[in-house]
This record gives sequence, C-alpha cells and structure tokens, in this order.
Amino acid sequence: MIMGDAAFRRITTLAIQCALAQDHSPELLRMALLRARFCAQAAPLCNMNPEEMYLTGMLSLLPAMVQAPMQIVLEGLPLRDEIRDALAGRPCREACLLLWLEDLESNNIAGCEATAEQYGLDTHVLAQIYLEAMNAVAEETLIH
Repeated sequence: MIMGDAAFRRITTLAIQCALAQDHSPELLRMALLRARFCAQAAPLCNMNPEEMYLTGMLSLLPAMVQAPMQIVLEGLPLRDEIRDALAGRPCREACLLLWLEDLESNNIAGCEATAEQYGLDTHVLAQIYLEAMNAVAEETLIH
C-alpha cells in the first residue's frame, strides 16, 4: 500500500515473470499478461481503475503459477475486499471482466453475452479490446 498501485503492479509482474521463467511455463505467463492487459484496457467501460484491474487480471492466474489455492495466495496481498472477492470467484462488479474472459477462454459465447448484459457492457467492444490486448501481448513477447 505504501508503494502505490503502479509500483506494486510492476513488481508483481516482474516477480511472476521471474518465477515462471524458472518453471518454463511461457504460455501461462502470456495468458496472465493478456488477462492483465485486457482488464486494464476494459476497466474504463466499468468505471474501474485500470491499474487495479491490470493487477486483478495478472493475479487471476497466480494460483496456477504457484500451485496454491487462491485463498492462500490472497492472504498476503494488500487488496481491497472487492478485488479479493473477484479473485476468489465471488460475484461482484469487480469480477465482471474476469468472468467475461473466463467464458471467452472456455468458448462459452452465451456466457460472454450473459455477463456483458448483466453488467451493461457491449460484447463487441469487449471482443475488440481483447483482440487489441492479444496483439499487444504478442508484440511484447516477441520483443523479449
């Protein structure tokens, strides 16, 4: 909390990348970066903070990365209760982008549409943001 969201986001991203580099899981890291970028870019549609949503997207796959349950992962993180709820899979507005993403990743288009409708979002706009995020992550990972 003392260092601020931007610094925490950068440090978290670096820590996750370093941890995954040891485990040779580049696809999981790419997926976490994609989720983070999508959530940050779509945050204004939900009147949410892009940096906080970036962190939410990145942390959403942390349990898979460190092979620990989300409850344990969340214990040591300085997050708002709503973000904790979103990451724990509890329904709240802060979870809407992750819910939409998870439905998209599992090819549940009806779920995407239902989530978008429930939260007053446009599925086509979300899909466009997802494509932009996917292109940006692809460019970033090619550079590194």
